[in-house]
Amino acid sequence: MNAQTEAPQVDGMAVDYKPLPERLRDTMRLWIEKGIPPGSGTKLILCHDLAAVCACDDETVAELPAIYRWMYNNAPAGCHGSKQVVEAWGKWRRNAVLTSTNR
Repeated sequence: MNAQTEAPQVDGMAVDYKPLPERLRDTMRLWIEKGIPPGSGTKLILCHDLAAVCACDDETVAELPAIYRWMYNNAPAGCHGSKQVVEAWGKWRRNAVLTSTNR
């Protein structure tokens, strides 16, 4: 794999976004790598909140099994889980980005 096709590293873990539905890749990449909060439906998914079924559009609801499989198999464990875990991830990643840009 060359540098252009290599999966990005987040906290020492290579994150492959290709298995995600294409329309969610940028959202998840920005969340995982920079802590930029996603929309409310995606945040519910990240928090493992079944209210996502009501908040998301039908296309996303149909993709929930694939999204959860991707999170379990490809995403850093700290970027999804309880609401507190998700909030902590966002703060940590935003701080990491700010720290790296202030060097």
